[in-house]
Amino acid sequence: MIPLVKKYKTTNEYFSVFKGFTAANAGSFISEKVNDYCIGSAKIPKQKTDENYYYFVISRSENPDWQWCVPQEDEGYFLILSDDLIFGCSKSQRGLFYAFKTFEKLSRDGSLPVCEITDFPDNSFRAFHMDMRYGFPSLGRMLEIIEILSDMKFNTFIIEYENRFPYQKHSDICDADCFTPEDIEKIIEYTKERFIKIIPLQQTIGHMEYLLKHDKYYPLREVREFPKTACSCTFSTSGFKHFNDIDEICASSSEAYEISKKILSEMIKLHPESEYIHIGCDEAWNLLSCEDCKREYENDKNRLYTSHISKMAKIVTDSKKIPVIWDDMLQKFSEKELKRLKELNPTLVIMCWLYYASQYQKAVTYVKKYKDVGFEVLGASAAKCSEGPEPQYLDMPWYSQRMNGIDMWARVCGELSLDGFCHTCWSNYSGTIAPPHPFFDTTWYTTAYAAQSAWNASSSQNGFDTLFIEDFFGVKGKSGGFDNRNEQAFYLFDEIVNTCKAHLYEAEAMRVMSLLSAYRQKSLFVHRELYRLRMNITAQEKNIIKNRLSEVKSLRDRLMPMVFNIIAKHYTKKDCEIFINSRFEADTELENAYEKDLI
Repeated sequence: MIPLVKKYKTTNEYFSVFKGFTAANAGSFISEKVNDYCIGSAKIPKQKTDENYYYFVISRSENPDWQWCVPQEDEGYFLILSDDLIFGCSKSQRGLFYAFKTFEKLSRDGSLPVCEITDFPDNSFRAFHMDMRYGFPSLGRMLEIIEILSDMKFNTFIIEYENRFPYQKHSDICDADCFTPEDIEKIIEYTKERFIKIIPLQQTIGHMEYLLKHDKYYPLREVREFPKTACSCTFSTSGFKHFNDIDEICASSSEAYEISKKILSEMIKLHPESEYIHIGCDEAWNLLSCEDCKREYENDKNRLYTSHISKMAKIVTDSKKIPVIWDDMLQKFSEKELKRLKELNPTLVIMCWLYYASQYQKAVTYVKKYKDVGFEVLGASAAKCSEGPEPQYLDMPWYSQRMNGIDMWARVCGELSLDGFCHTCWSNYSGTIAPPHPFFDTTWYTTAYAAQSAWNASSSQNGFDTLFIEDFFGVKGKSGGFDNRNEQAFYLFDEIVNTCKAHLYEAEAMRVMSLLSAYRQKSLFVHRELYRLRMNITAQEKNIIKNRLSEVKSLRDRLMPMVFNIIAKHYTKKDCEIFINSRFEADTELENAYEKDLI
């Protein structure tokens, strides 16, 4: 099961799940779960109720008895599974919830191993981050996602709402498809029942396209005029940073500050129980582009950034909450500058995001640098992000890179005593015009490994594919499918779709997206040859191109409804349109341009 438990003592015998006499002292949610197995109330001896522990009991006897053996870790638990007693205990309600989750997972087939389990996490902070720049799941799907995170024992959910938040004072920036306040209340209650804390994320300087793209707010941008450059082009695949002039608000504009304050305050208000508020502040590449900022901060970019963070952080601390920021803009800060930032923002938490194993030394350097000044530091891995230009990673995550990045953070957390790391899931590489990254439900494999590694720092990738397929889909004895070999993945998930006992939708998504990834490579290969149609080639050469292009079209005709149906099941009509067009529109137009040349 995922995460693997710490200590597992078994007789290698099995028994059937039974109903019996029950009791629980950890709140209504767990009590209701235990009641599903109830034929009557168990009589608990007074000396047992006097213990300062939480427990649940399912017993064949009306007078159950047990010996306490409780881990001292806050989220640790002890679980007994036997033919006459099912018993879990913990020093915390969250730990008892995890004990019950383990019981539920082990009993999925209706039978249970006779065993004793002692379990606890190596990291107290185990977070999943979801960016909603592209992809707006229905409320029902959002709750399903939370349930899966709960099964994996994540205890924190960072939600980057973007324009999916129901802003009231600036409702004109809200997407037509956005959560209602009532939706967010349901999400908060659902996560609370499952002992997951929500950290809302509101960008406050960069990644503000959803605000600045509107005519009304466009004057608040940092880039007022494109700077003169010595060269007319750059090696960056997306061009000069200033090309995206709607990415960043002006940090010295009082009007921009007031708007940022209002939307941040609304988000804080709608999350009254959130202890932490993430204020973003990453990738503010165009600082000091406008003359106002240059004049006020005398070309001192770091002083401007410190000033901005401090103003945004104060909004958070004034609400008795703790601000969190991404770290990339701090990486070049001097020790003196970091100390000044710490003096101004004593509770500020820094989240260091580095997504590749090759960045291990950087991670160590930056984390030490921040901790030496006194900051609390957390790490951040990635389920998917800018996977690279290679076609095999456009529609499926680069699994090996993502898994290695998780290993890196598990190592750093252990070596430098961090509380844990967040597993980020980015929807596209930046902005409102970028195409979507690989579809959300292609990321559960790396997300499960992040959960496993956050719980057990010494986790290994060896055999994890088999473990994941059995734990997530309920299919035993299968391996592979997560090495970006599309043919292998397609046939594996074609089989899993027909045999899985859980998560059929996610299996269908993997099958469809692996075929889409194969289409991507095939179409790029064939489309490179189309130029030959307008050169002096023989009929036999033309036939080769026509036959290859016919295969591309045939696959596309098969794929488009499959992709549409997967996305339409849980996402909006606009999400379907964006994803379909991002994958097929340019291909169709290119082929149409050469249609006459095929005759």
